[in-house]
Amino acid sequence: TIRGEGAPAAELAEGFDRVMEGKRPPARKPTLPDTSRPVVALDSRPTLGVYPVKRMYMGRIKKARRRIWIAQAYFLPRHRFRKALARAVGRGVDVRVIIPDRSDVRAADLAAWAPVGKLMSHGVKVARYAAGMLHTKMALIDDTLIVGAANLDSMSLYWNRELALMIREPSVVAAAERLFADYETKALPTTAAMVGSRPWGERFAGWLLRPFLWIL
Repeated sequence: TIRGEGAPAAELAEGFDRVMEGKRPPARKPTLPDTSRPVVALDSRPTLGVYPVKRMYMGRIKKARRRIWIAQAYFLPRHRFRKALARAVGRGVDVRVIIPDRSDVRAADLAAWAPVGKLMSHGVKVARYAAGMLHTKMALIDDTLIVGAANLDSMSLYWNRELALMIREPSVVAAAERLFADYETKALPTTAAMVGSRPWGERFAGWLLRPFLWIL
């Protein structure tokens, strides 16, 4: 949960109104808001072709130099995101992903193993949160926190109306670091051997779901 007051709260409320009312943006191509501010509100309206949350994630991942720490309730990144994360590892970035050991959407859990396995083959560290349902949707990318309603899956980034905050306030980023560290203490490391040794039925179900990743 994020709670705040002042200008960012008003900006987020305005974004909520835009998302819910479906107000059409100007005819010009939408641009990202001024990211030099300590807190920026982002609102995605896919039916109007506005995807700032997706663009923010992709832009920050591509520019990351130190770390990309992701905690997601539903982690089903498409090819471009997997490629960007793999390239980040190649640049020496510390890329970690925490996902639920078991979420409330079984199909998402089964489908996640394929992209997770591919990321692990490129050196991404993956752990499964085992202390209950993980419903967090956040990423720490260098000195920036992205948190809000959006998961790193197709539904959130390409189909749903979503709201998120990009935060660079050091005290908030530090609090998110502590939260991520707490998640890690309650997570089970995942190895490539685990990916390949799952029960046959689960692997087969995941294979059947692979063509539908774009709508999960």
